[in-house]
Amino acid sequence: FGTAIGGITIVPADPNEEVPLPKQSTQATQASIESDDTSHAFKSATSGEKAAGTVGYWVPRHTMVELMAECIEEHNSKDNVCRINFEMGQECLDVIPTKKRGRNCVCVIAKDSKDGSMKLHQATLVVGADGMKSRVRQCLATAPRNLWDSYRGFKPYKFNLKQWTSPASHLRIKVLQLPPRFQIPNKPGMPPIITEGRQIYALRSVNTGPRSYLSLGLLPNFDNDAIRATNIVTRPDHEVWDIKDGPAMRQYFQKAYPRLNFGKEGGMISDEEWERFAKAEGTRFPFCQFSEGLSVYDNTGTCGVALVGDALHAFPPDIGQGVNAGLMDVVCLGRALQGRSTVTG
Repeated sequence: FGTAIGGITIVPADPNEEVPLPKQSTQATQASIESDDTSHAFKSATSGEKAAGTVGYWVPRHTMVELMAECIEEHNSKDNVCRINFEMGQECLDVIPTKKRGRNCVCVIAKDSKDGSMKLHQATLVVGADGMKSRVRQCLATAPRNLWDSYRGFKPYKFNLKQWTSPASHLRIKVLQLPPRFQIPNKPGMPPIITEGRQIYALRSVNTGPRSYLSLGLLPNFDNDAIRATNIVTRPDHEVWDIKDGPAMRQYFQKAYPRLNFGKEGGMISDEEWERFAKAEGTRFPFCQFSEGLSVYDNTGTCGVALVGDALHAFPPDIGQGVNAGLMDVVCLGRALQGRSTVTG
């Protein structure tokens, strides 16, 4: 089902300035769109979006993993289907072609992250969906040429990444956790704003310099009682990366956000969270990168390796196409396996 998103609230840094009403977005549920076919949301939505019943849909990462696990459990409960084994904590070490009962197959050598034991997984199809540092892709790029000689499409150099920079490449990011339904003080004499899970917020700071500017962005949650995670995205040389202890980080943010209660007494973020955030190294936005090699497969077309998602192509998050492109890869792979056109289906 879809959900209506109320809009985006941009909270000014100056505590004496009134917090404006949300800027309304075009997201709406199918029910609200159908109630008024002349609405802006209906007119601006694509035919696919109208058919899907919603224009925008946000799913937190942990929720997506839970949904995948539920889908696997539902699949395994059916009769006469191949069972899916969902294994956590497996590190891919190598991917090599082999044979099983005289037929081609691919062997994945994996190591258990807990006890270090080695496992061999044999399959006719291996899908490398293991991220922008894909070990599956690396194995193809570094494999001896004669190892995959009988497989079509195998040219090791094609699996070496081609990379370009974007304005967001190398920016640093880490996450600060805010409590659910926290209060945003309004200007003096006006009641505070109680944040809602399904609302988008952008919290501006008083800092404006290139090494000090901060803006906290909160995407909507379906669960109004869920923790609100906000991404801190900065230049690599931002001042925040020089702060390594919780009390100093709290003090820095309180100075940057005089409107919000980040103080030690009654502050909305715990000492433990400030300490965790201060010590977190975060990550960096990647290059724009892609692999010319998409797959390798044997002469029968019934055994091989295919790459999808970030393993095949990765974008910095500012482009906003990483998950979308990965999902379309899966759609195209499914069509190819069924002998259908990857473009038209």
